Amino acid sequence: MQRQRQRQEQEQEQEQEQEQEQEQEQEQEQEQEQEQEQEQEQEQEQEQEQEQEQEQEQEQEQEQEQEQEQEQEQEQEQEQEQEQEQEQEQEQEQEREYPQDGYEWRKRSTARHRVLNHELQ
Repeated sequence: MQRQRQRQEQEQEQEQEQEQEQEQEQEQEQEQEQEQEQEQEQEQEQEQEQEQEQEQEQEQEQEQEQEQEQEQEQEQEQEQEQEQEQEQEQEQEQEREYPQDGYEWRKRSTARHRVLNHELQ
């Protein structure tokens, strides 16, 4: 009788140990799964950060392009202003020296150049 009882107790203990081992294994598996999930989350976060960085770079490039365009426009405006000023100066000179029509001005202008060239020689 006693032996039987001892054997039963031993068997029970063994069963308990097995159950505990199984529980431990399950816990380990759960932990592994959690770790994997965390790793995946980290990867996702990294990808998001990379995307954000790319977007920022694109925005910066666009801004630079806009600035360049503005600079070009300003340069063009300045050139136009200079051309207008030159034209005005020429017109004023023409009016000052030769108030008559353009044909007369051209005729006299070439004559004057001849005189100037002659004086220089």
